[in-house]
Amino acid sequence: MQVTDLRDKVPFHLCVFLHEPNYCPSMCETPRPGDYLPLMEYDGCEFQVYPGDRALHTHITHVRDLAVRQDDVFIIGYPYSGCSSLWKILTSLLTPGSDDHHRTGQFHLLDRTTADQLADLPSPRLLHSHYPIRFLPSQILTNKPKILYLVRNPKDVCVSQYLHTQKGIGGCRRTFQSFLQAFLNHSTGYDGWFHHVRQYQQDSTGHRDLLVHTLRFEDTQANPYKQTRGLCKFLDLDMDEEAIGDMVEATCDTSKMQPAKRVKTEAHCDGMPLTSDMYDTEGQVGEWKNWLTVTQDEEFDDAIREHLDGTGLELRCSL
Repeated sequence: MQVTDLRDKVPFHLCVFLHEPNYCPSMCETPRPGDYLPLMEYDGCEFQVYPGDRALHTHITHVRDLAVRQDDVFIIGYPYSGCSSLWKILTSLLTPGSDDHHRTGQFHLLDRTTADQLADLPSPRLLHSHYPIRFLPSQILTNKPKILYLVRNPKDVCVSQYLHTQKGIGGCRRTFQSFLQAFLNHSTGYDGWFHHVRQYQQDSTGHRDLLVHTLRFEDTQANPYKQTRGLCKFLDLDMDEEAIGDMVEATCDTSKMQPAKRVKTEAHCDGMPLTSDMYDTEGQVGEWKNWLTVTQDEEFDDAIREHLDGTGLELRCSL
């Protein structure tokens, strides 16, 4: 199928996949401090940048031009959604006997890995990205790889992202309340959680050229066996129940399959330093209950209703 044949069939925001000749994104090659993260703008989206990152627009162009293989599998999710846990399971499924499931998946992260490194990976490639859908390789539409989109409830995502931003600071110089407002205002990178999730939901349900399977992080923690069986079906993998059970036991972190029970009473107060034990629950389900006040919880619920109404996505905020 020619590219020109697809242009009338895809949503307008996906036209960047097709490299419109007149497309010229606005970009800023100087990171701005941001409220909590160094951010760099490209095509109306702010990306988190790391020390050493320079030519963001060049890298995104290379990602869009990446040759996609039909047996590629993409793990997509907003940062702090639990993609590392899913990475371990999928590497064990796709490359049994490999030690790759012990790694974090950073080498395969499209957001930071060069196109040459990605091109050299053997098939089947397990590729990982936090990018909004319009920045992914254009050949996704034509070669139709399988995409796993991981959704974690935004309350826990917000808490986890906040804790992560404090690690390099040495203490809580800004309050959780101010970070919460930035999160609800879509100012924490990658279009913000709500726009990121809504766009994937709209495209996965309304566009048949995208093969997307949506997973909830909480479901993978509550019943990893059931979710792994679902992954095998989606990926057309033939594994018996015993093999699935052995793989789950070997790769899943059972210590994080219970809701957080520790209660923090003052950790989010102004100027309160964060202690190391507060980071131990970043992967826990329900940690938000130890951080959000009743008013903050209501703000979150209002935002969820506003942005996810009509998507059909049902969030799970506890086990």
